[in-house]
Amino acid sequence: MNQDSLQGLKILIARPRPQGERIANFIKSRGGTAILFPVIEIIPPDNFASLDASLRQLTEVDVIVLVSVSAVNGLVERQRALHQPAGDAAIPASLKVAAVGAKTAARCESLGIKVDFVPSQRADSEGLLECMNGFSVKDKQIVIFRGQSGRELLKTELEKLGAQVKYVECYRRRTTSQSIQPIIEKWARRDINAVLITSVSILESLIELLGRPNVELLKQTTVITISSRIAHQCAKVGINHVVVSDTPADQSVLEKLKSIVNQ
Repeated sequence: MNQDSLQGLKILIARPRPQGERIANFIKSRGGTAILFPVIEIIPPDNFASLDASLRQLTEVDVIVLVSVSAVNGLVERQRALHQPAGDAAIPASLKVAAVGAKTAARCESLGIKVDFVPSQRADSEGLLECMNGFSVKDKQIVIFRGQSGRELLKTELEKLGAQVKYVECYRRRTTSQSIQPIIEKWARRDINAVLITSVSILESLIELLGRPNVELLKQTTVITISSRIAHQCAKVGINHVVVSDTPADQSVLEKLKSIVNQ
C-alpha cells in the first residue's frame, strides 16, 4: 500500500465547515472515507449592543484578541453591517492584534488585518501567553473577541500582569439540530473507525447528540485531537484510545491519520 494512502480509514469529522471540508477532501483524495458531520453551528450573538460599542471604541483599545476563525468572521461581518470598512482600514494603526492559532491569523491576514501575535506551536491560551511574553500589558486595555463562553485562563493571566481585560461576544455556538441518527447507524455497522475532535465544545456537543447508550460507540473508537487538554477531557468521559496531533496544523493531523492506518 502507498505510504500516503488512507485506505481503510473511515473517519467522522465533527468540526465545523469549511475546516472540516478541507480535511475531508484530503482524506477522500487518499482513498479514505470521510463522514463530515459538524456538531456545532456558528450563529450571531443574541444581542449586538456590546459588540457594536466595542467596534466603535477600538481607538481606545491597545490589544484585541481573536480566539478563532469564527471570532474573526463575527467581528468583520458586524463591521460590514455597521457600514464600517472591513480589514486594516477598520483597525487603528496603534492597535495590536493577537490571534490564537495559525488558522485564525491566516483568516485575519486574508481580510487585511495585520496580526502582531500568533503562537508558533500551541493554538491555545497558553501558547498565546508565551508568544506575548516580553510585551508589557500593564495598564493596557485588552478586548477578547470570542463566543458566548470559554476558558478564563487568558483573561486571568493578563489581569495578573496588570492589564484591563474585557470579553466581547461576537458569535455563538450551538449544538446542531441536524439528526445524528444516520451517523449512529453507520457507527453501529462499523463504518466509522476514527473521530476527529478539535475542541472541548465539539466533544461536549457530540456526547450530547449521541446520548446514552450510543456514547459507548464513541468511547470504543479512536479519537484524534489537537491538544493535550482535549485529550484529557476525552479520558475523563471514558474514551479509551486518544491520539494527539503534534500541532493543530492540518498536515500534523493528517500525519496522525496515516499512522493509524499503518498500524
